[in-house]
Amino acid sequence: MNTKENKGITLISLVVTIIVLIILAAVSINLVVGENGLIGRAKDGTEEYKRAAQNEVNMLDEIDKEIEGLYKQSLVFVVETSDANPTYTLNMTQYLSGSVNDFIVDWGDETTSHIQSATDSQRAHTYTNHGRHTIKIEGVAEEGFVLQGSQVKEVLTGFPESMNIKSEMFIYTFANSDITSIPADMFKYVPNLKYVERLFEGSKIETIPENLFAYNTQIVCFEDTFASCKQLREIPENLFANNVNVTSFLNTFATCTSLTSIPSNLFANNTQVVNFQYVFQNCPNIQSIPSNLFSNLTNLTDVKGAFLSCTSLTGNAIELWNNAQITQYSDCYRNCTNLDNYASIPSAWK
Repeated sequence: MNTKENKGITLISLVVTIIVLIILAAVSINLVVGENGLIGRAKDGTEEYKRAAQNEVNMLDEIDKEIEGLYKQSLVFVVETSDANPTYTLNMTQYLSGSVNDFIVDWGDETTSHIQSATDSQRAHTYTNHGRHTIKIEGVAEEGFVLQGSQVKEVLTGFPESMNIKSEMFIYTFANSDITSIPADMFKYVPNLKYVERLFEGSKIETIPENLFAYNTQIVCFEDTFASCKQLREIPENLFANNVNVTSFLNTFATCTSLTSIPSNLFANNTQVVNFQYVFQNCPNIQSIPSNLFSNLTNLTDVKGAFLSCTSLTGNAIELWNNAQITQYSDCYRNCTNLDNYASIPSAWK
């Protein structure tokens, strides 16, 4: 009798236990997958995180647009001062008579200057805290600026349209500066540009944007433009594609000692060129001369020293000596002794 009662109690306990487990399971399932369950809340949390992340991206985009808008109205570049050299002087081209200059310079140290002429004494600014300073110029500067010298470390924007630059001559503009690159739209809003002599001479520029001069169709002179840019590694093939009026490439890439090649179509559109004097002289690492390099230069008369001391040149020299139109040619292939046809080059050409 006791055994039957114990079995009955055990069965009831088992049923109760199962019911309790079912209830607990139902509660647990509801906690996990119910309307306000863990999974639902996790999904809500994920969506909320995504919305917050997107809002942050949108906010950063708006900030970038505002900064870009400010930069489009300004010329922005970086200079460096030191105890030994605490003053930076902002120079202008001074090639344009009767020019209008009226602009604000933010010197990057919480001070500004209002400058109204190319000889304004406020162009010289002395810093008390030395190091790098980001200078921003906004306003009209018809003269344009000369940012030469080793104090100039970076150029962050091109000359803005609002600056209304009218100068035809940008000479020594970035000469001997420490810049390694240049904005592609640097000269987009310099519509009258004709002369860019010694523009980057002696600078540390390593690369050139292919469309750097794409908007400057009036340029007639590229003399010494990249001369002694010893860190320049390559020349974009279409660099001069739109400069159909150029007549002189004198010394353009002279002593660019890191160059190893010449693009075959570099001068394809420059049919008005007369002067090719010393254009690649002292470029000891250039390996060869493209066979069609001179194909479209039908007005060429001067190739004096064009490849002087390009000591790594191999292959054949282009037989320019057969062109009776060329009258200046001494030293054209001088010291290019690795050329396959060096022995057959007329002595006056080497």
